[in-house]
Amino acid sequence: MTALRSAPALPAGTPPELLLRDLTVGYRDKPVITGLTLSGLQAGHVTALVGPNGAGKSTLLGGLAGLVRASGQVLLDGVDLFRMRPAQRADHFGFMPQAIPQGTALTVLETVISALMASGAETSERIARTRAAQVLERLAIDHLASRTLDHLSGGQRQMCSLAQAIVREPRILLLDEPTSALDMRHQLYVMQSVRQLADEGRHVIVVLHDLSFAAQWADHIVVLRRGQLYSEGNPAATITPGMLADVYGVQARVERCSRGRLQIMADDLVPIPGKPH
Repeated sequence: MTALRSAPALPAGTPPELLLRDLTVGYRDKPVITGLTLSGLQAGHVTALVGPNGAGKSTLLGGLAGLVRASGQVLLDGVDLFRMRPAQRADHFGFMPQAIPQGTALTVLETVISALMASGAETSERIARTRAAQVLERLAIDHLASRTLDHLSGGQRQMCSLAQAIVREPRILLLDEPTSALDMRHQLYVMQSVRQLADEGRHVIVVLHDLSFAAQWADHIVVLRRGQLYSEGNPAATITPGMLADVYGVQARVERCSRGRLQIMADDLVPIPGKPH
């Protein structure tokens, strides 16, 4: 695999903040996230959502993307995106789900064109095809353009999904477990691509389960527990033995490797009173 080919950086200046205020996200009779407020998320940063299963990470992304019922404020440059019409709001977000549905006979190029046209963008088919081809080249997967999704590897499918998310050049990328079920090489390739997309000046919010991976790639960590904010901050401030005991229920060490990266070693379970160890 070759490295991600860079695109022109977004305009220079003070990085715009993304503010989430008093968010409630969930379903008609079952809120999952309640009263969530996050400090300003900076453009150019990767924000990792972490927490145990059921903490509300994917639900939060779905709420931001308009796929799950949500209320509250999402402010970008002081403008509340939740007050926009759905089509306007969708222009600001690019969403990458955990997996592309199976049984799709479309080619990679066709799926990226479809993602652009489905957004309601007023563009001709010729221009849409050109833009889709440019995105595939930018992600260094243009050689897959004529391949159908059902003939791609897991890593190739993830990169195709990423292409669909960025083809409209959104300012906010929402990535739900982009490295799940991938081998080590493909995990690294996907996250290198994500890092470069953030470096161009976007807001990137990504759900990650591997805390060492989150510490390596994220600038900002948001720890969720049972639909509530437990803590947020840089990796060293948030990934601590105390957090791992409180949130994950494990006794663990947090140490640095020879390159200075945080490493998490889980040693034992935190005993729960009244239950077997």
